[in-house]
Amino acid sequence: MASLGVDTVYIDSLKDAFYKLTSDEGGQAVQQVFRETVSAGIEVVACHHQRKKTADNQKPQTLDDVYGSVFITAAAASVLLLWGEPSDPVIELSHLRAPAEPVTTARIRHDQLTGTVEILDQPDFRVLLRHKKEVTVREWAAQMFGKAQAEASLNEIEKARRYLDGRVAEGTAKVEKRPRAQGGKPEAFYSLENAPR
Repeated sequence: MASLGVDTVYIDSLKDAFYKLTSDEGGQAVQQVFRETVSAGIEVVACHHQRKKTADNQKPQTLDDVYGSVFITAAAASVLLLWGEPSDPVIELSHLRAPAEPVTTARIRHDQLTGTVEILDQPDFRVLLRHKKEVTVREWAAQMFGKAQAEASLNEIEKARRYLDGRVAEGTAKVEKRPRAQGGKPEAFYSLENAPR
């Protein structure tokens, strides 16, 4: 395929291209094809589906919610979840597995007539800090995942911390650690590196 100038392959969907996806044999077949294709310098994008909803698990949250063998998700460097009902004009996008920095959870509007996609209200670190001047990890986690600060999980807080520390590492933000009034570990406050003092 690379000799034909192909640089990306889109599979829609895995169930139509592979057999026995619930078995290790089927999952390993997916893994092998992904590995060989990527090794040839060709990116692979595949559409797949989640397990059926249950009373205890209405919305997928983890890789365990992906239908089929664990080898399917093991083969993917990045796993994005698109969540909504059929024909919904607005759906939610979240990252179940990220090769580096996760995409923040966002709402996406799909115009079925034109085929265009628009990201709605995705939090922008720079815009937020121009108004707020500084932000804590918990505050940014609430922005990233569209939750109240108290509702952010430990994993979401750590993802927010990695995001903010990434901005510091690239030189676009700075961090200052200050003691907490109640004692304990100092709290980190992040601000834009080039913000006016």
